[in-house]
Amino acid sequence: MCYLEIENNYLKLPTKYFILSQDGRFCEFFRSDNNVIIASTYDDILSHVKIVSTKSEKEPTEERLVSAIEKGNITIKEPTELELKIRDLLTTFRYSGSFYGTHQTIKELKTVKNGFSVNDEIDILNSAITNSQIYWILSDADVIEFLLPIFNKYKAILSKEQYNDFIRMAELKDYKPM
Repeated sequence: MCYLEIENNYLKLPTKYFILSQDGRFCEFFRSDNNVIIASTYDDILSHVKIVSTKSEKEPTEERLVSAIEKGNITIKEPTELELKIRDLLTTFRYSGSFYGTHQTIKELKTVKNGFSVNDEIDILNSAITNSQIYWILSDADVIEFLLPIFNKYKAILSKEQYNDFIRMAELKDYKPM
């Protein structure tokens, strides 16, 4: 986990904090704080900032991000309404406490799926594996219809056990266990 503090002198905004962590449940603690931006990769941080420079615009990199932070040449992009809605829906999905709630949340997530980042999709897949209220209904038509494209996209990052459990619970007969 990495913690970055950025004071935004350019716009005279309150100090913003980035928490760089792949532990979604840990990061949930900070989601309601508007001065905390959660990121799981440097690319995710780059999606939330604009590096201010008088030089020609170069492709943002981890090195440029660190340099911009050190020089104070950075501004924070505020999340859009869509990003905030997705964040709220992912939290609801992650902590779904009933099968009905899971179905309702999936219905809403389908309406915003074009706004998902890579991290959002990985979060959805992890939630499906770790939350029993999702895991036990993986084979329901609406659930697998929503999750299968995400599973196919990121199955390579799953452990052997996670992969095998997913295909078993989703009743994916055409998939071979590892």
